[in-house]
Amino acid sequence: MKIKTLVAAMALAAVSTGSNAAIVNGSSQVDGEFYVTVFDEAGQQSYALDLGFTFNEMAADTSLARSYDLSTDTNFAGFMNNTNLRYTVTGANTQVGSSRAGTPTNLGFMTTTSGPESALVGATPNQGTAANGIVASITDMAQSSNASTGIAYSGTNGDVNLSNIALIGEIGYYGDASWGDTLGNRGVVASDLVGNEMNMYWARVDQADTTGLAPLLLDVIGNWNLTSTGQLSYAGVSAVPVPAAVWLFGSGLIGLAGIARRKQA
Repeated sequence: MKIKTLVAAMALAAVSTGSNAAIVNGSSQVDGEFYVTVFDEAGQQSYALDLGFTFNEMAADTSLARSYDLSTDTNFAGFMNNTNLRYTVTGANTQVGSSRAGTPTNLGFMTTTSGPESALVGATPNQGTAANGIVASITDMAQSSNASTGIAYSGTNGDVNLSNIALIGEIGYYGDASWGDTLGNRGVVASDLVGNEMNMYWARVDQADTTGLAPLLLDVIGNWNLTSTGQLSYAGVSAVPVPAAVWLFGSGLIGLAGIARRKQA
């Protein structure tokens, strides 16, 4: 399958102009946008950037490659070439708590994580409570990032990317206890050091469960990586792998063909 690439450098060019836009935070039962947060614990500052695409857009095509050059954003200048930064990429759709009957399968959240899948499963014991808590943490951080810029999401101003810097004690600071590396203290390590690639998981409602008590369905849909020079990229997982039996069958045919050629010789 041919992989298309989305380059967001021109969206970043609008960041430093203070454009009237903010992260679509997913509140009020709407489709939230993805954003990246970068945390400098030693410097006690954090950076957040609206990535300009929504949860449903990612769900519609998880194979679409995406790349961003954060070095073009003046807000990222103080984070350049720092190898001790942590980063995370998240997005959510708050409709995860709505009625299961007839709801789309993409309701839920997506997050990077450097921890084991079991931790993510453990943080979502059922579809109606803890899962909503993670979604709330993701949207709350988006709202805090918006607040730190002084531009709240109004429902109509989410079409241009916007970034912000937050210092310790300020609204939107990534190291706040209500957010940080654990999605609101829910046991999920959503971040990793800059330079380390992280899987992105999609946690979504299981339509077959009418009780709302089953764990969310989990899939690895791709991976994110952020370099110390500000190059952020996403690559979707490869197409459905060919089963081992097919490979064995193919290698068997190749072997038979080789035998047949030797006999003819």
